[in-house]
Amino acid sequence: MNDAHTSRLPAILAGGWVILVAAVFWFRYDHWLLPLQFFHQLAISVPHLRIGPHSGEFWLERVLDAGWLVLLVGSAWPVGRLIVKPRDELEDWWALGLGLGIVSIATLLVASVSCRAVGVVFGFALLWMVPAVRRRPMPYMYPRGKEEWLLATVLVVTALINLPGAWVPPFEYDELEYHLGAPAEYVRVGRVVFLPHNFYSNLPQLTEMLYLLGLVTRSDIAAKWLHWLFGVLTIPVILCAASQLGLRRAGWWAATLFYAVPYAFDLSQTARVDLNTGFYGALALALWLAPHRDLKWAALAAGCAVGTKWTAIPVVLFPLLAMTAWRSQRVMPVVRVAGWSVLPVLPWLIKNALLAGNPVYPLFHSWLGGGQWSAEQAAVFAARHYPRWDAQGWWQLLERPWQYSFVEPGALPLLVAAIPLMWLAGGQRPLGCGGWFGLGFAGWFLTTYRPWRFLWPVMPAATLWVGESVAIAGRWVKVVLLLLIATGWCWSGLNLLMDCGEPDIKPPRLSFVQYVLGHADRTEFLRHVGGGVFDPIVWMNENLPADARVLYVGEARAYYARHAVLWSTAFDLHPLQKHALTELDVTHVYIHFAEWRRLARGYGYLQSVDMPSVLDYLQSHAREVYRTDRHVVYELASR
Repeated sequence: MNDAHTSRLPAILAGGWVILVAAVFWFRYDHWLLPLQFFHQLAISVPHLRIGPHSGEFWLERVLDAGWLVLLVGSAWPVGRLIVKPRDELEDWWALGLGLGIVSIATLLVASVSCRAVGVVFGFALLWMVPAVRRRPMPYMYPRGKEEWLLATVLVVTALINLPGAWVPPFEYDELEYHLGAPAEYVRVGRVVFLPHNFYSNLPQLTEMLYLLGLVTRSDIAAKWLHWLFGVLTIPVILCAASQLGLRRAGWWAATLFYAVPYAFDLSQTARVDLNTGFYGALALALWLAPHRDLKWAALAAGCAVGTKWTAIPVVLFPLLAMTAWRSQRVMPVVRVAGWSVLPVLPWLIKNALLAGNPVYPLFHSWLGGGQWSAEQAAVFAARHYPRWDAQGWWQLLERPWQYSFVEPGALPLLVAAIPLMWLAGGQRPLGCGGWFGLGFAGWFLTTYRPWRFLWPVMPAATLWVGESVAIAGRWVKVVLLLLIATGWCWSGLNLLMDCGEPDIKPPRLSFVQYVLGHADRTEFLRHVGGGVFDPIVWMNENLPADARVLYVGEARAYYARHAVLWSTAFDLHPLQKHALTELDVTHVYIHFAEWRRLARGYGYLQSVDMPSVLDYLQSHAREVYRTDRHVVYELASR
């Protein structure tokens, strides 16, 4: 009897930890209110949910967007298959990833000459006719048994909850500033050029070139759909990785722990690049896990991840190199992996070297030079992007995981709850995944300024690490984890149902769901979203003459502007830092006061400019043509 009780002790302790974590999440931070808030919002919103006057136009556009996405995948997949010659399901998913990377590079090459011509990359679809590509279908993994079908249903519901946010016009800051903003400027200019006011455009652009292809041949909503799709595609990659380890049921739990979190919703409603980075990071891990595979595929997958953003170096490439060294105990395999991983990044290095004079512009500017970067800009960039090593910085080693699990909007403590369950798995758990996650976490903490999205590409390793333990846990433990996921659904559902301009308005005037049902057109949505943050731009589009030239102050989201615009990111030199206002050939000045103050506090924005004198000049030599409590548009007197 004592032995039986002793053998049950780890399960009792682990299960008690799961309940404790869930209780802290629900009651310490009042997340138990989320289901109540969701159903209250649902009751308020349902009477107003009906088909709107713009539904026909909306759904026609979404069908065309879906067709574009099918065409893109149908063009890229055969290209990858032609190179990879897949032998199993995992290599088939890698073939799709490689094909999309090749399409991105092809778009860059064509757009360097003419953005209008980028549609020709769809000529890759002709490769369907190549006999080598017409291979027998791969045996894909489908759920078996009640538990796997339940988890598959959870994943499908999560993907559907994440989808409506991808159907609304882009509104998130980073996507408008550079993820979509830079490709949009290339389209306006006619080809890929150096943008001295937007240093972000010189970061690796594997994903942004696919967005450029979408902007030219379809729409920005198609680009957002693509980012959503990369999140969904990570699910089968995790399943394949678990299958290689002989942990099929654990794979379903790992995929659920990875994707069924509100942060996936947050990323899916944007045209950022993090879901893309996570997809390639998961591929690199999965391709490395099988010792018999050619490591060049894992290296190329890691290189594609780096091709989406530099932060994939510490969280994807570094774990791959370190784990390869650990497995082989030799130098040459590590050298070969490093060499192969450079290939997907080369196009962006060459593009920067030709256009900016520095292959990694603006990094290492003191050594490599290039562009219009300065020591002052480098200092501001370092202060905002490099990790802190004071007491507060080291405290983040504990504080950030807790914050991202319990406090952050979109938090869900699934991993914190599941990690102690590893006691139940003994020596059977995939230790390689644990080492990969530990190295990726170390790279994230030691080299970045530690936002959650930078850690996202290493999360598949973490979920695979604990997935087996969850799979063999007791039924009531799994019920608690599923209840946590349901709480996350309520958070995501609230974001879909609340008014997207003024969340406190009840009933909502315009929510994401109402927009999807056709209650507003694109312009109405932009006027309303974010409390009217884009209303001045919409007003200028409708009221300023076609030849107007506008100087933006405190605003870096020029994506929707139809007129010529002068602006800069917070890290680049603003036009007013180069020339006096009277020397700039502008007809109007748009000032976003709230953003100006925020950027000044956090980035030193325009501190070298005598802004009181600029404002005095505008008061005496220009007239106000638009004003709110946060914005003003001046028309210069000479106009």
